[in-house]
Amino acid sequence: MHPEEVAASEWLRSHVPADDVQSAAQADPYTAGRLRPFTLATSLDDIVPPLLRRDSFVLLGYSQRDGRHLDDLGGRRLVTYRYPLSFLADHKSLVFSNGGSELYR
Repeated sequence: MHPEEVAASEWLRSHVPADDVQSAAQADPYTAGRLRPFTLATSLDDIVPPLLRRDSFVLLGYSQRDGRHLDDLGGRRLVTYRYPLSFLADHKSLVFSNGGSELYR
């Protein structure tokens, strides 16, 4: 758990009502699991581009700072790949950044 991720979760908690399903927060499964106790926003545990909701927030945690993403492919095996940060830049707006975490909407 990194303080920058906690700060991003607290920002979400202060800006998104807990029952606002349309504004859910999406994060990779590992970041979402660590941060669930710190945010009341509905959390979806994947940030693969085809699964991003139009109105959701996307949280990139400390481990995605360099664009790497870890996915478990349905529990079968872990795969690391370069997350398409340009996709977020083209389809979402950066609303929060603190050097260790970013939130897009």
